[in-house]
Amino acid sequence: MTRFLGRGKPLLATALVLSTSAFTMAPCGTSRAAGQTVSIQIQPGTDPATSAAIARIIEERRQSLPPRPLPSPGVSPEGVANKHRIRAIAQALLRARRHEENAAWSACAKEAGDRLGDATELLSRSHRLDLLRELHLQIGSCLSLSETPADAMPHYRTATLLDEGQPARGDHREEAELRLAKARTEILARKRGTITIETSPPGATVWLDGRRLPSVSPLRTPVRLGHHFISLRRFRYEPQTEQVLLQPGSKLKLVMTPARSDTLQDQLQPQARGQLSASVHEQRLAQAAWAGAAQLAVIAPAPLPARGWRLQLFDATTGARLKDGIVVEQAGSDHLRNRVCQVLGEHCEPIKAGIPWYLWPIAATAVTGASIAIGFAIDASRDTVLCPPSGCR
Repeated sequence: MTRFLGRGKPLLATALVLSTSAFTMAPCGTSRAAGQTVSIQIQPGTDPATSAAIARIIEERRQSLPPRPLPSPGVSPEGVANKHRIRAIAQALLRARRHEENAAWSACAKEAGDRLGDATELLSRSHRLDLLRELHLQIGSCLSLSETPADAMPHYRTATLLDEGQPARGDHREEAELRLAKARTEILARKRGTITIETSPPGATVWLDGRRLPSVSPLRTPVRLGHHFISLRRFRYEPQTEQVLLQPGSKLKLVMTPARSDTLQDQLQPQARGQLSASVHEQRLAQAAWAGAAQLAVIAPAPLPARGWRLQLFDATTGARLKDGIVVEQAGSDHLRNRVCQVLGEHCEPIKAGIPWYLWPIAATAVTGASIAIGFAIDASRDTVLCPPSGCR
């Protein structure tokens, strides 16, 4: 056994017996789940043996999540939530009208105003324009009869921009309907002009004040000057509605938010998939995100004139392409492994066996069989004496 000697009182004595096998490095990637979770999808036309080999290499380095079953047909969470919103708005309108009849103007305006958020959400998800308009008309009526009648005009203008048609007569008091008529006259006197609507990402279906426009973003459409409701829907993104001031001749750009899990559940249901146009690639991304994967790896035949297979890595949430690589047909396993590692952003060259450099300065070695015995001692004066197995003299 190695003896440790040093001047002064030893503070630390450590013996390390290091097997040479500890420095024989296994091929890169034998540890699983080092990185983002991934969903692996194989396109038709890919050689089964090669695609299986590529998938194995990916699974050595990533936690691969299996496909999650698609939602079964039925009532969606969105549909249930919309029914609750509709019921709550209808009840709020009934209470507001009772307050109006009893001349409780502030309570009337508050009752209807508290449901504007639900009505705006409905406009975003089911395009129920009528309820939002009715709430603004009700608030306008209550404020017209209160001590601040001028506050009613913005609500009347919004109701008119939502629907330029003549509202029903006799639902509210005569003073309120006179102010509504004045607001409508002002809005209808404004000339129409063209506005450009862009979205990030493009390809969103657009509704202007609850009416669907004939094309997807980017697009141009005529509007009157004023605050309008713009509703957007796109596969893999949250539906949204914004109330914005539109100036004819200007450009509006809206940024969409990636879909949450409950939204994906709604969009992936069979009855919903036909409502929003989606490419095969978009559907793969949605299924990967639905499974909880952070990335999507797609194995496919390489585009001509290349001969081989293509591996692409995408961000499952944003759809951004992260890496792209071609695996040459009939190439060796080392080429296959290295190309897959490049796409995954890893270095997978074999690491040569040997003793790490940081052990060289302190190693006094005597090799017996497959073991290396190393001894050292540290004393209070920080002097170190290295002794071979035969002992120090």
